[in-house]
Amino acid sequence: MRRPSSTGDPMAADPRWLRTFPAVSGQAALQVVCFPPAGGAAGAFATLIDAADPETSVSVAILPGRETRLAEPAATRLDEVADALAARLAAVGIGERSPYVLLGHSLGGLLAHETARRLERVGAPRPLELVTVASPAPDHPGWTRTRRLPPAELMRRLGGIPPELHEVPQLLDHVVRALAADLAMLAGHHCDGAPVPVPLLVLGDPKDPQLPPGALDGWSRFTTAGCEFERVEGGHFPLGAEELCRRLLFRWRSSAAVHR
Repeated sequence: MRRPSSTGDPMAADPRWLRTFPAVSGQAALQVVCFPPAGGAAGAFATLIDAADPETSVSVAILPGRETRLAEPAATRLDEVADALAARLAAVGIGERSPYVLLGHSLGGLLAHETARRLERVGAPRPLELVTVASPAPDHPGWTRTRRLPPAELMRRLGGIPPELHEVPQLLDHVVRALAADLAMLAGHHCDGAPVPVPLLVLGDPKDPQLPPGALDGWSRFTTAGCEFERVEGGHFPLGAEELCRRLLFRWRSSAAVHR
């Protein structure tokens, strides 16, 4: 990934918005930009990062209040976070040297879509595709129900608190606070329904407790370039499966080879 350009935009100049796991080869033939679920960060994509081949670079959006940004006040507006991420991606020349994909998990699906809209506005190269995982369509009422949940209830619905978090109370506190901040950010978000000229791949498990029936269907209204739906296993966290991650990476590498 090249060095950030000098834009004069303080958001674009701030490298904290992205944590990048560079291609081992030194030159990425494919870039994957990941947007984490509520309360999440790079750990949400650990399996994907481990499965990436030497010519694939993986970047993860890091929001204020988590990982290396724990001391910062949490973000309260999804549109401002999308502004900052789009500015940062444009500043580092996303898509100029190699094709890229946007991948959003749950709340990250909304954020990825909003970021794609902003990249389109500034004339950045378009991604190969925008992939959403376990993410209801932006205008689905399920988002309204989710944002009203207390963080502890949301964690319970997602399968409870992992045992390892009970052993580290400070870490558990950070996770709960990050979840609360993201729910507050979601509560203030308004979907205006604008589509993007980018192909969509929508992944979801019918057994996911956070996906009401029909929650994914509306995604087809948010693109003008075609929408593909695929059922996967794994509940709300299918990206924990190495087989799925390797299959997605193969799909993207094959597409990148055609567009090179």
